[in-house]
Amino acid sequence: MNSQRVVATYAVNPAFQSSSAWSHFHAALLGILPLRDLHWKSSQRPSIRTILELSVNLLPLDNVPGERATSQIPSTLLERPLLNLLIVNCENLDLEKYRTVLKKQIKDWHNTVSTRKNQEWLIIHVVPPDAKAPTGNFFQLKGSVLDKIKADFNVDKRDRCAQVVWSSNNDNPAAWAELIKRLKEGILLAFDTAVTQKEEEVRRSESQRQMPGWNFCNFFILKESLATSFEAVNLTEDAITQFDELEASFYQVLQEKNLSWFGTLAAPTARDDSAPLLSPTRKPYRDLIIANTISIFDFRTYLLARQCIALARAGRIPEVARKVTAFLGAFGKRLKQAESTLPTLFIESWTYSSALSVVDQCERWVLDLPSEGLNMKPIHAGNGELVELARYQLDILGVKMGFLPPQATIQASPSSVDPAPLSISQPDLIAALGDQERFYDLYVTVTNRALDLYVKAGRKKFAVKHHAALAALDIHRRRFEQGFTTYRSLPAHYGPGRWHAMEAFMFSRAMDVHAMSEKEQDREWVHLLLSYLKSFVEDRGDYLLLHDDEKTAYISQLVAAVTDAVGRLEEDLPYLDHPMISLRTAPTTRVAEDQDGHYVDVVIDNHLICPIPGESLTISFSGRESDRMSFTASIGSFPPGKSTVTLFCPVSCPGTYILDTSEVRLSKLHLQWNHKKAASRNAVAEYKVLKIPKDPMAFDVRLREPRTVELGKPTPLSLDVFSGRNDIASVTLKLSSAGVTYVTAEATTSADVGHLEGKEDLIVLTDIPPGTSMKIEVPRLEANAQHLLRVNFSIEFTTTGDGALTRVAHMNRTVGMALPLSVNVEDFFRKDRLVSKFSISATGHQQVRIRDARLESKEEDGPRITGCVTKERDIVTVTGSNPATFMFVIASHQITTARQALSLCVRYRMLREEVETLVDDTIEAVLTGSEKMPTRRGALKQPIVKALQSNAAWVDTYNLTGELHVPELLEHDTDEREAMDDVISRLRSKVAKTQHDEGWREMRIPVDIPHMDVVATARIRLDSPNLTDNALYAGQPILATVTVGVSLRWSGSPRQGVQHKMQYQIDEIVRDWLVCGRKRGWFVAKDGETFSVSITLIALRHGELPLPKISIRAAPGESASTMDSIRIVSTDVHQAHGAETVLVLARAGRTTYVVATD
Repeated sequence: MNSQRVVATYAVNPAFQSSSAWSHFHAALLGILPLRDLHWKSSQRPSIRTILELSVNLLPLDNVPGERATSQIPSTLLERPLLNLLIVNCENLDLEKYRTVLKKQIKDWHNTVSTRKNQEWLIIHVVPPDAKAPTGNFFQLKGSVLDKIKADFNVDKRDRCAQVVWSSNNDNPAAWAELIKRLKEGILLAFDTAVTQKEEEVRRSESQRQMPGWNFCNFFILKESLATSFEAVNLTEDAITQFDELEASFYQVLQEKNLSWFGTLAAPTARDDSAPLLSPTRKPYRDLIIANTISIFDFRTYLLARQCIALARAGRIPEVARKVTAFLGAFGKRLKQAESTLPTLFIESWTYSSALSVVDQCERWVLDLPSEGLNMKPIHAGNGELVELARYQLDILGVKMGFLPPQATIQASPSSVDPAPLSISQPDLIAALGDQERFYDLYVTVTNRALDLYVKAGRKKFAVKHHAALAALDIHRRRFEQGFTTYRSLPAHYGPGRWHAMEAFMFSRAMDVHAMSEKEQDREWVHLLLSYLKSFVEDRGDYLLLHDDEKTAYISQLVAAVTDAVGRLEEDLPYLDHPMISLRTAPTTRVAEDQDGHYVDVVIDNHLICPIPGESLTISFSGRESDRMSFTASIGSFPPGKSTVTLFCPVSCPGTYILDTSEVRLSKLHLQWNHKKAASRNAVAEYKVLKIPKDPMAFDVRLREPRTVELGKPTPLSLDVFSGRNDIASVTLKLSSAGVTYVTAEATTSADVGHLEGKEDLIVLTDIPPGTSMKIEVPRLEANAQHLLRVNFSIEFTTTGDGALTRVAHMNRTVGMALPLSVNVEDFFRKDRLVSKFSISATGHQQVRIRDARLESKEEDGPRITGCVTKERDIVTVTGSNPATFMFVIASHQITTARQALSLCVRYRMLREEVETLVDDTIEAVLTGSEKMPTRRGALKQPIVKALQSNAAWVDTYNLTGELHVPELLEHDTDEREAMDDVISRLRSKVAKTQHDEGWREMRIPVDIPHMDVVATARIRLDSPNLTDNALYAGQPILATVTVGVSLRWSGSPRQGVQHKMQYQIDEIVRDWLVCGRKRGWFVAKDGETFSVSITLIALRHGELPLPKISIRAAPGESASTMDSIRIVSTDVHQAHGAETVLVLARAGRTTYVVATD
């Protein structure tokens, strides 16, 4: 790049220059260069310019020519010095030497340099570091040498003197700070003056543009010198601005068609077509410009080179590539107009060589830039465009030479070039145009270079375009396999970017190559053609420059070819998510009244412009868990546009479903769509929902909660198989649940009709007449108890009227296995009986109806159990906060030593089930004899159930009276108004309470008879002889007897000879009683014996007072032994006097007070 520098002259006083210290000082002075961080503030510019680094050439004053010796047309402002230095060495106090020697030398130098235009001067005073500072007093004002120099030569306010304290032995960097500051100021001041003057000259010349005699070339040289000066001081942005203004001025001259200052358009010389484009010194361009003989070709080349070099100095290399690309394209077209005056193939050779030379130059410039933070992608992109331009020249040359087929974008014809020796000088092109294979190699090399640059730049689409060019070359060279492989892989690069036209074009080319190579139309070809049709649909066929009729014929031919090809395939060929067909389903289905199944209307949209053949259409919907519904229809073809098809599903699984998959079959071709997956990929998933209404007369499998549940034993799965309207020939049931094993081989049924055969993994039912419900129980084994059991059914069944049609259904059913009731028990021990209190409450939020509860023994000779309620109690409704209580008495004389188990049997049903059954029975009674009972039943039941669910005000009335008052209906069928009123009226009658007595479930809970080692009956009996009229008074001693009766009957072990050491203690109530006597003591407990002790009680207040309690526990260390363990003796105490109170009267008396008087 530009190596011109700022020039500064220096002169030295002879004494210092002849000394040995001068060489050291000169070296130190060069060491502070180049100058850094110069801030130029020009009055002509709004902002400060910063020069990061400025190189300065220090030259002796005698070696620099004067102003008369320099060129009258300088190429830059830096040809002349900007600063003149005078270096003097003298002691700072040696005023005598200054006055006699130095002053005259300085004055002579000053007279010489002060007359030079646009130059500054600076006097440098060098003193040793040990020089004494000037001293003086009021009467002795001598000063220093530096002061005398400033006083004699600083004629204006600017300080042009700098002192450097220096010695060869002590070079302190801080000593140069003032000098560096003065150097920057002087150079910038001189540069600013020179620039201002030059800019004034430029403006003056530009203002004379319309005057006779104005010369653009002179104006160019004048303005270029200013740009070169900016470039030399590293003000590259200002230099670029000057060059851009010169280019704009040239375009204005070109527009005015005033080219009298130039020669011809182009006067090529030797090697002009192969020389580097960005070389401003290859020709004497300035001399040609000054002489007004430069051609427009050379002028534009020179200006472009200067612009690009300035851009490169500024680090804007990507702009270099873009500028050169635009220049080569635009000026190449200009040269085309004068192609007859140019050597053969000159334009192509010049464009090719220039593009590649600029790429090479840019790559060299990049090496000079700092790698940190450098973004190479724009550079690679610009270079890629240049290489692509060079490749385009090869296209032109290839067509002209007949090496490449004619192309629509190239205005050339084969054999238009004389094969005689060419007049171009580019070596690669000369070799390539003389040998076809070498041309192909060069073509591939240049294309791969452009491809590599585009890949590095991240422009994958541009890289793919060059892959297509290489594929086209392979086809031209009849390398069909390589070309087909390339074209087959290219559409994948255009699809994600939705470049459907390019994608379709690549598929089309691949099909053309496939036809050229005469390959078999196999699976790969079918995939290729289907992919092409996909791109055709997405692009709407706009890239095909054909009339509509021709398009239809072309696409119809392709569809027919696919139909023929898939018919010859050996295996099925699935193809996913092809856009040529889309569908929209109706929101709900229609029930097939005469058979099980549903109809759904589907709108098919054929996006091709011709019919699409097909054999069948299948649409699948997914529901909860494993529920699936598949609708099918046989079709012949899909006409273009929209058409409606009705599909049928032979099974009925009511619910809400989501469109899952669809499939169109054409011989071995299966066009499949996954609608559920496609909807989930959207930012807001939009699923297509289908509602399938319930068909009350369709085949169904229902789960029932078990009628009998016994804790601790596995509960079989209860299910109802309802035949509906069908005369079932056979049904195959397969059951599965997570963590559960079903023993289907042991399945049983209580139905009198039909036949059940349990096998290892399935259940087979046969001969089930219409309207029959078979109740089946299947034993199950589960690792962990489940509160909610989910059962997946795979069902296949046939009917006698449908022949070979096998209906397949996948259902998911859920049944609650958790008990809706919780039971808490509290036991009360007595001498010969046990009272057990059972509290039964609901575990959930629903209400549970309890018919009765029984406590039974599992053994025939078990204990006698008596309920506390003799008459039959009414049905009880329990909730979580409102339990029901049942009490039972167990006689002790029938208790054996072995631990006996009882069973609590509770008959219950859910209030919801009871009411729903009541509603069903009432509706059936009202609709008896109706022709459309199933349909009308649903129309009547649904509004009533919704009303009962939305308002719970009827619950309390129903629990008390059995009358079901249905709240106001939210919605109902007006055609059934009369029947609805009849149903509601019947439900309100009290007959509803006893209308049905079925549907009760039974829960059996094992209950163990509790054991108690010692059952004590404690009593306090008052027997004081001092009682008068059975009256007791506060403070009166009362004799009492404490008795403790002992029973060992509930110990569960033999009681003969068994005794336990026990401790009793009377719990003293300090607020009511004072206990005197043996309040605490020991006794031996034996079965049937009574322990007694006398005490004295004193009532501490009057009122009805409860007697003290008696606590009894086994003595420490006392234990009871059983057959398998030793345990602490358990004790239960019955306070026989616990409910008794004693009336204590206040004692009547008189109190005498003595009052002192005065």
